[in-house]
Parts: sequence; C-alpha cells; structure tokens
Amino acid sequence: LERGSSYLPKPDFISYRLVLTALEHCKHPDKALRARSVLDRFLQSMKKQNILPPLLQDNIQEAFNSVLTACAYTPSNASVHFRHEAARILVETFRDMNSYDWPGNGEDGNTKRNNGSIQESYTLFIQGCSHLLGSSPCERQVLITSAFRECCRKGLLNLVIWDKFCKFVPLEIIRSTLEDHLGYNVDHTFETVTVRFEDLPQKWSERSTS
Repeated sequence: LERGSSYLPKPDFISYRLVLTALEHCKHPDKALRARSVLDRFLQSMKKQNILPPLLQDNIQEAFNSVLTACAYTPSNASVHFRHEAARILVETFRDMNSYDWPGNGEDGNTKRNNGSIQESYTLFIQGCSHLLGSSPCERQVLITSAFRECCRKGLLNLVIWDKFCKFVPLEIIRSTLEDHLGYNVDHTFETVTVRFEDLPQKWSERSTS
C-alpha cells in the first residue's frame, strides 16, 4: 500500500478507505491489528494531502469507525491472543479518536463533524467491549458506562446506543448511572429499567441525528 514510486501513484484516501472497508468484512482473526496498521498510515498520509477539512473529517471519522468495526467483529473463534489484541486496539482507537486534533474544528471541538458517524463510533465501541471483554466483566462495565456517560454529555445519545447500554450492562449499574444523571431514584421494584428512552433528558440527545 505504501510502495509509491515515480512510476506508480501513492495511495490516496480512497485507496486507504477501500482497504479498511475490506478489513471490516473479512474473517481474518488478526483483522483488528491489520486495520489499525492501515489507519496509522492513513492518518500520516492525510497530513501531507491538501484536502478540504469537511471531506477530510468525514474520511478520518469513517477510518476510525472501520477499525472499531474490525475490533467489534473479530471472529469468535480467534485465538485468545488476537482477541486480547483486538480489545486493546478497540480501547486505544476509541481514545485516539476522541483526542484527535480534528482539522477545521471550531472552539467547540466536535460540532463540525458528522454526528451520525460519531454515534456509530459509540455503538461500535459498546458492541466491541461486550464481544471482547466477556471474561473481564468489571472492565467491560467500566468502559461501557464511561462511554455512555460521555455520549450523554456530548448530546449524542440515540435509541441504538441506549438499547446496547441496557443490554450489556447489569441492571444495578444502569440504575446507579441513571440516578447519578437524573438526580432521583429509579424504581427498584421492577426487574427491568422502567425509564424509557423518551423519558431521558432531552439534552442527552440534542445533537443526535437519529
């Protein structure tokens, strides 16, 4: 992918995106490692190309999501080594995405990025934590709950993220998280969370696209 010469053109962002998309859907047990390697080269390459910020942001966001997808859908029959590597890459990539110096942003940081793609990032991260950290329930709960809180703080919560949060986190953690945010006790007499998505604070989803 990087073997550009005077005779062959160097890969552009479309080439990288095609490779990353292919890695999302392949069945290789090490596809998370491969995707992260391509992402790193892609980000380095993008710094050298003169691309308008909106187009650049969209492609970088989708590239991050491709790596998160590769991690979240690492084959179940992959070795323990590759599953551990996929979990590590999932967390590192999500962290790097949130701390990335996005081109063209204003002082408010994320407002010019595609909110739908960012919401997909949270969905993939929660899905990946559930898939890869089954043997580490405490770590899984901490990571998913932290991502959920951050998503709410940014106003990006949607029904898909809410449903996954409720599916993959124990009921008592859901209740305590909601109580911290809502400021009142959630009914403990029922076996399921009685707060509907529609009842959650509007500010949690004020920037949601779905």
